[in-house]
Amino acid sequence: MFPLAASDSWSGGVMSVFLPWICLHLLATPYQRGFFCDDESIRHPYKESTITTEVLSVVGIALPILGFLITEGVHFVHHRRCGFPDPPYMFGETRIPFVIYQYYKVIGIFTFGAVFQQTVVSIAKYSIGRLRPHFFSVCQPDYGRFNCTDSHGYMLYVVGDYCTGTDEEKLLDMRLSFISGHASFSCYSMIFLALYLHGRLTWKGSELLRPLLQCIAVMMAIYCSLSRISDYKHHWSDVLAGAFFGTVVACISVIHFTDVCRRKTFSKKMKDSMEDVSQELDQVHVPNSAIRPKSKITYLNDDVMPPLGHPDSITGHRNHYIVQP
Repeated sequence: MFPLAASDSWSGGVMSVFLPWICLHLLATPYQRGFFCDDESIRHPYKESTITTEVLSVVGIALPILGFLITEGVHFVHHRRCGFPDPPYMFGETRIPFVIYQYYKVIGIFTFGAVFQQTVVSIAKYSIGRLRPHFFSVCQPDYGRFNCTDSHGYMLYVVGDYCTGTDEEKLLDMRLSFISGHASFSCYSMIFLALYLHGRLTWKGSELLRPLLQCIAVMMAIYCSLSRISDYKHHWSDVLAGAFFGTVVACISVIHFTDVCRRKTFSKKMKDSMEDVSQELDQVHVPNSAIRPKSKITYLNDDVMPPLGHPDSITGHRNHYIVQP
């Protein structure tokens, strides 16, 4: 039996990074960065977001999870038809199906990575306090309360609360430019999905479907990131940093915390090993009285390998190939 709680404890990890995120948004205030009156980079007009936070959250969460559910479901049905038994996983005293355990793993890792990257992004936003490109439009500073230049005509660095704007939410948000949360989350979710499909969408007929879905996911992330620049929500460097960070977290989450990529390597090694065995058998001298037709080794394709986490996928069980006379 494989106890579920001992195999994965991601739920505690999610809470450990989610609680600081909640405390940060409820209690913290952004760093009060100053400005120069002639700074053209923060004089852009205020625009509504092309992709709102609500749309980003729904699409960035629902689309990858839908991909996980469909892909793992297809693998589960296919492996059942091929006769691979389900390893027994237990949740307390209850036996759970292997496909539920697979959902638990991949969705849990995806959720942990998403919460982690959003927490780091929020820490960066509140710690740095970089002004958004529409700062002057939202702040509407009272120029009569401070001087923009000194007695010699040099620009002064103005620090203080001189805003006359009345929208408290926008006044808080105008200091949270670096790094871009939209770029970070969109790249994390879509790159995670693209890498997952690369390792799991391996059945016959998916040679064109897989790269098509991967390209769509990546293009969605790129479009969301670029829209933050055209909407004057972020500077280009904010978006670049967010996209890079989200991509790095996605790659680490998939490559290090899942066995999606390791499974493909094992399958290739298994086939190479069996080919070596077949060549050695062909070179063995057999007496004429014992001659029989050559055995043919038929390999099971990648799409009928045991599911991820299945004991056979680690031990190299003999059911990974069939010897036919």
